[in-house]
Amino acid sequence: APATRARLYGLGIALWEVTPLAVHAAATDEAAYDVLLDEAAVLRTHGARGALAAALMPLAVAGALSGRAVEAETHAAEGLRLARSTGQGTLAAWFLAALSMAATTQGRIAEARDGAWQALQLTGTKGLTPVGAYALYALAVVERVEGRTDAACELLATALSAPAGALMEVRIRAELATAGPNRTKIAALPPRAGAHPLALALDTRITRTPRLVAGTGA
Repeated sequence: APATRARLYGLGIALWEVTPLAVHAAATDEAAYDVLLDEAAVLRTHGARGALAAALMPLAVAGALSGRAVEAETHAAEGLRLARSTGQGTLAAWFLAALSMAATTQGRIAEARDGAWQALQLTGTKGLTPVGAYALYALAVVERVEGRTDAACELLATALSAPAGALMEVRIRAELATAGPNRTKIAALPPRAGAHPLALALDTRITRTPRLVAGTGA
C-alpha cells in the first residue's frame, strides 16, 4: 500500500482528488483500491463528510468499471448523500454516473438511463467533462440495449471526445465494433493522441452488459 500511495501521489494529485487517473488506477490495481478503502475509513471515523465524499468517488466509479457492481452502488449511494448535503455538485454527478454504469451491468435499464441523464444535467456542458465520458457511455449502453444503434454510436463518439475519453477509448471502441451496420463512420475515427496506457489494462476489467455481449440489441 505505501508504494501504491507513493505512485498515486506521484501523479501530482491527492489520492481522492476527482480525476480519471485515480479512478482508473483503482480499477486496474487492487492495492490502489485497498488504499482508497483505507483512506475512506479514516475520513469516516473522523467525520470528515466533505472529504469522505471525495474519497468515495474513485471507489464508486472504479467499482462500476471493474465489475464490483454491489460495492460500487454502496459507495455511490453513500457518496451521493454526502455530496448533496455538502453542496458538491460535481461529485454528485460522478456518483450518479457510477450508479448508472453499475445499473447497466445489472440490467436495470430505466435506472441507468435516469442516473446518466441526471449526471449530464449536473455537468451542464452536454457531457464534455471528465464525468461526462462515463455518463455518456452508460447512456449509450442503454440505447444499444433498447435497439437505438444510431443514437448509441453518436453518444459513444461524443464520449470519445470528452476529456476522459482517452482513458475510455478502448472500451468505447469495443462497443462501436459491435454496433452493427451503423458502426463504420464513427469506428473509423482516428485514435486520440496521448491515450493513457491504463486504458489498455482497464479494457480487460470492465464488465459489459450481457445482452450487448450476445449482440442481441433490444
